[in-house]
Amino acid sequence: MAGKVKLFSGSAETPPFAADPHTHTTHSDTTKSLYIDADVWRVDSATDAVFSTSPKKSAIAQMADGASQGVFFKFRTPADMTTGSTFTVYPQFTAASTVTGAIRWQLNSRFLTPNSSDITLNGTTTAWTGTSALRTQDVLYEDATGQALSGSPTAGDIARCSLLRLGGDALDTMGIQINLYGIRIEYTANH
Repeated sequence: MAGKVKLFSGSAETPPFAADPHTHTTHSDTTKSLYIDADVWRVDSATDAVFSTSPKKSAIAQMADGASQGVFFKFRTPADMTTGSTFTVYPQFTAASTVTGAIRWQLNSRFLTPNSSDITLNGTTTAWTGTSALRTQDVLYEDATGQALSGSPTAGDIARCSLLRLGGDALDTMGIQINLYGIRIEYTANH
């Protein structure tokens, strides 16, 4: 077997000096997600609640129609994030009854670098309208329209965020209470 490397305990062999799968020629980035739920967030004028009964109980934040209600949360940017990666927020929710409409969301965010960031400074606020669609009562939906957090984070930064439903805004056409179930945050990671 001179000049060859035996792989595992089978009979597969490869020539010497095979290409390293971790070189830049085979490098590709991948999309990953973080998940924020009621165990992590705190309510900001929304109502902490429990959806359903045991064994299918889930903690949620109830957000009324006609009001600005939401949650705030923090997370640490992962070590595997790519330089210049964007973190995009996708709210996950249920509707209190079946209706067609869109939700008007507002996100305030700021990245804090340990040992150098002033935590009293405000973040950047962005409002956006989610996708208008038929929403069936008690079905879990993820808004297809996400919003990127503002800023240029580095690995290990702390993201401080507030997510509100602007239920009184004319662009919020749901007309009913929604229940925030979770928040998926998508980012690009080194692979």
